[in-house]
Amino acid sequence: PEVEPGQLTRESVEQITLGLSYDLQWEKLAQLNVGVQQSSYNRDVDAPEGETLAIEENPVLFNITANAPLGHSLVAYGGIVRGFEESPVAPSTAINQNEAPPAAETQQIDAGLRLAVGDMAAVAGVFEIEKPFFGLDENRFFGEQGMQVNRGVELSLAGPLTESLQVVVGTV
Repeated sequence: PEVEPGQLTRESVEQITLGLSYDLQWEKLAQLNVGVQQSSYNRDVDAPEGETLAIEENPVLFNITANAPLGHSLVAYGGIVRGFEESPVAPSTAINQNEAPPAAETQQIDAGLRLAVGDMAAVAGVFEIEKPFFGLDENRFFGEQGMQVNRGVELSLAGPLTESLQVVVGTV
């Protein structure tokens, strides 16, 4: 069939982030990193059949990470990081089509062990990532419908096998 595309929706995003980080190292005992950042986030969606929608967010985000050696080549690590990502625009099937929901704050928590054998490094860890889930409700309103939570285990091995051959293998 012949398809006539309609007018395009234009979207622009501007984000400026300033942050501070402090790294504390106890010689051969542990390392701790604490950070905070302030973002200025502006998003404009200009739909041909509607008015320009503008969103402004100013989240304060943080991160805390730590690691400690458990032996000569084994290190335990862990951390929590708060993030920020764009939310999708409401689709044309929604009663609030082209509406831009606020950006979503996310969180990742992880912990694990890192083993160094020569130049090779093996990592085994666990993680949990949380972020809002956007979709249509029973009234076709597009918005945050709940939280998406991903938990899992990650394993990887990386490093040089020879001077000209590197290996990177991993699974989640």
